[in-house]
Parts: sequence; structure tokens; C-alpha cells
Amino acid sequence: MPDNYAKIQWAVNNASAGDTIIVRDGTYYESVTVSKRLTIKSENGSDNCIVDGTGSTVFTLEADGIRIEGFTITGSWDGIYLKYSNNNIISRNSIIENGGYGIHLYNSNNNSISENNIIENDGGGIFLRDSNKNIISGNSIMENNEDGIEFSSSSNNIISRNNIKNNWRGIYLNHFYHSSNNILYLNNIINNTYQVTSVGENIWNSTKKIIYTYNGTQYTNYLGNYWSNYAGSDANGDGIGDTPHSIGGGGDKDNYPLMERFENYLIEGKLHISITTDKTEYTTGDIMLTNITIANPSKETKHVIFNWWVTVPSKRFYTAPLATVPMTLPPAYNITFTYPITVGYWGADSFGAVFCVTLTNQTSGKIISFDATFWNYEARGAKEAREKSIESIVSEIKRALHR
Repeated sequence: MPDNYAKIQWAVNNASAGDTIIVRDGTYYESVTVSKRLTIKSENGSDNCIVDGTGSTVFTLEADGIRIEGFTITGSWDGIYLKYSNNNIISRNSIIENGGYGIHLYNSNNNSISENNIIENDGGGIFLRDSNKNIISGNSIMENNEDGIEFSSSSNNIISRNNIKNNWRGIYLNHFYHSSNNILYLNNIINNTYQVTSVGENIWNSTKKIIYTYNGTQYTNYLGNYWSNYAGSDANGDGIGDTPHSIGGGGDKDNYPLMERFENYLIEGKLHISITTDKTEYTTGDIMLTNITIANPSKETKHVIFNWWVTVPSKRFYTAPLATVPMTLPPAYNITFTYPITVGYWGADSFGAVFCVTLTNQTSGKIISFDATFWNYEARGAKEAREKSIESIVSEIKRALHR
């Protein structure tokens, strides 16, 4: 579509269970209910395919085995609502500026939610209600007005490799509606107003020892999470704090808190990419130092595609490719690229932006590793300068990368 149907819902209505619907580039204003097993994916990724719910939920899933992939989902109440719907896959979407939750699971089990950007939603990032045995991994959950991830009567979920940053509350395990035996490890929990609210019986580290490399030395241990407010020390330099990190005042503890973001721990055999900026706030005349680390700690040569893009939610500018580069990564490859970007006068209005990077398999196109970092442009001074469109700002950044 739109070869056959002008609306996504019309394509869904006319599809048979097991079909794949490819949605062409464009902006769609609609609310879609999916009540049969379908794969619904964009043709060219979320940068080119936007679904605006105009106040209603964009995707409501009411069947098992549905896959939603590669959309920008905005302008809705809940971005994606899984209702009595199990074994679904939600991946590689940008779920931005919705009035409720980015993703809302109700009585849903065994779902996979991975590699999504879930940013600036009013109700929160991900809400699990009566939902068990889900895997939530590799997501950037940032700048949401309520909780990054909220659990209510939800147990036995695995939460790993997520960046949970600058939300009102990072993680909330609702103690009035008991949530237990959830496993949370290798997450970055950064600068949330309240990092976590939790009361007991959840696990805040890997359940098995992991072989990892930290600062050039290999170790084997359990791994917890990175906490921006952890004040402990690391006497032996293995990257794990010497004292547990207390969580939420209810007795929960991370017994193996990470001293740095999880991206700095190379897990044996797994390809890895990370991106950071030297600060989180920039204004005209600043030099933004952006660091991208790519590592192949395996014993085999890997062929990947490196992608880097930027999202500016407040300007409804969702993605623009900065770089797409095929790469061959030899065994034990580990390098950090630093890009200095001069911040010009980028307008009289301040805005927040997100840099995202991925490594994808050259053959299958499957994402192998994903990371994102949030930064702000603060408008100060230079009022006489010419106002610039966001497209011209992106062009400035792209030129800086090729100098």
C-alpha cells in the first residue's frame, strides 16, 4: 500500500492471517485496530513513515502473533495498545509525543519490545498491566512526563539493555498491585527525577555470570545496572561497585551496580555500538564532541552497516540519516570515533534532539546493536542571525562529519 489501499486499516481489513503488509512512505492520519495475526511494517523505516493518531490510539492489537515494525507513531493517546494479545513483536519504531503511554500492555504475555525510541509521551514510556514474561530490550526511553517503565500486577519480565533517562520516574514497580520476579539488568538509569520506586522480590542483576571486558581486562561476574546517582567505589577496577545500590526505599537492591554505562562492558562474542556526547546542553558557538564506539569482541570477522540518525521530537522532525556506512569488523576490533560539531545559531527556540546509532547485519538487515543519547539546544544570544530550518541544521551536522 498505497498501491492497493489508501489507509492502513483498509489493508488490515482485507488481509488474511499470516499476511505481511508493507506500508509505503508518507504520513497517515488514522487509528488502526489489528484483530488477526499480521506483520505490518514500513517500507523504508520510521524516518519515512509516520502514523498520526489525531488523539486516538495508533495501533490497537487484539490478536496473537502480530508484528509492528518501523513506524513513527505520534499524536495519539496510547501509541500502541496490546489488549489480550500475546506473542507480539514491537520493534524499531519511534513512539513520540503521545498523550498517554508510548506502549501499553494489558493482559499481554510473551511479547518482545525492542529497539524502539519512546520519547516525550505524556503518560509514560511503557506500561505493563497484568502482563507477564515479556522481554523489553534495547529501547531508548527518555523525556517521558511520567514513568519510563511502569509495572502493575506484572511478573517474570526481563528488562535489559535499555537507556532509561530524564523521565519523571525511571522505573515504577507498583506496590499496590504486586509485581515480582522481574529481572532487570544492563540498563542505564540516568537522571530521572525519581530513579526507581520498587518494593521487594525483583532481581536487579543478571541471573548468570557473564564474561565481559572492562577497560581492557576480562572478568566474569554478575552484572547489574548503571545508576547515575550511585556513589559507591570500585577498589579492584572490575567495573562493579563494591557496595549494593539501594532501590526505591523498599528493600530492593542492585548487588552488582555498574560504575559506567552498560555500553562500556563488552560482552564476550557480542557486537556493540554506543554513542555519547560530552555534554547534554549546547548553545551557539559550543563545540559538541560526539563519541561513537564500535566493537567486535568475537573471534570472527563481521560485516555490518553502521547507521546514524537524529530525531527532533518538538519540531516533528523524526529522523534524518547522518551516515549509512558498510563496515567490515575484524576479530577483537574496538575503536572510538570522535566527531567535533560546531553549534551554530539554530533558532530562537530551544529543542531537544536524540542521536541514534545502529549496527545491522549486511545480509539480513537485522539490528545487532542499538544505542541513543539525548541532548538539548538552548537558544541564547545571536538573535540577529538568520533563523534556520531543522533540515539546514542537520545539513550542518552532516558537513561536520565529513571534514
